[in-house]
Amino acid sequence: MDGAHIRTLLLTFFFRQMKELIERGYLYIAQPPLYKVVEKKKEIYIQNEEQMRNYILENGVEKVNLLMGDGSPFPLTGNKLLTVIKKVTRIKDLLDRFERDHRDRNIIRTVAGDPTLTDDTFQNESELLKIAARTVVALGSDAVADYRIDDDPDHGGYKMVFDLKNNGNIFTTCVDREIYRTPQFGEIRNLLGQVSVMGEPPYRDQPEESATPVIIPTTRDLVDYIISLGKKGLTIQRYKGLGEMNPEQLWETTMNPEKRTLLQVGVEDAVVADEIFTTLMGDQVEPRREFIFQNAMNVSNLDI
Repeated sequence: MDGAHIRTLLLTFFFRQMKELIERGYLYIAQPPLYKVVEKKKEIYIQNEEQMRNYILENGVEKVNLLMGDGSPFPLTGNKLLTVIKKVTRIKDLLDRFERDHRDRNIIRTVAGDPTLTDDTFQNESELLKIAARTVVALGSDAVADYRIDDDPDHGGYKMVFDLKNNGNIFTTCVDREIYRTPQFGEIRNLLGQVSVMGEPPYRDQPEESATPVIIPTTRDLVDYIISLGKKGLTIQRYKGLGEMNPEQLWETTMNPEKRTLLQVGVEDAVVADEIFTTLMGDQVEPRREFIFQNAMNVSNLDI
């Protein structure tokens, strides 16, 4: 966050005081690595979160000996397995977003996987009720206390409402036309079709050093398991700023013209930075409060 904050300040300064530098394409941002990974005696630097996750997944896929729950061969290996695992990971990330918005991830995933659901279905009360009933059957009565179809005057038509059990408490998740039309919901639907080749869980891993298989109950557990395998034997350091690097590391990763990564700053980048600066550092309290309220749940790796 410190680096992003300083970058915003500098971009705002150049935009307001030296805009011609940006317009002529003379302003660049050096990209230091976010991670250093040590495996045995080998050191590598990794630029960002996405590359770090891919590195761990590749490492984990190399180590796993995956089977179906009944012990039969898993239909994918190698790069094909890695590709599907990355898609499962993406589904997990998208469901995390819904969960942060207080939507039950299992409801969202199950409804998204129903092939009969369309935009027009939200105009058809009886068809929507069938989908809700299938969702409850798929999740089980232990998870869902009740379900119903309610009117949805805000978006037209109807919506599915599920009352869910959680440690003796009941909380509600609804799926309406607005959720259906979000890009995130559409992406989940698309990806679920692509990962269906994995078959139904549970899965199992048969480690070479053990006669006892590891049972993996769900696809979500499979992602977590492969990530844990991928991290084994790695020492991972996440940099909070360039001040954590010694001069040799700083030269090797960020300043060396033969190796460094640079991003050219365009006027549009500086405009965004200026808007953020004005929102967060300006005299108006309400825009700052609204920005924090809208973005607080999307923050990760927060240091206090």
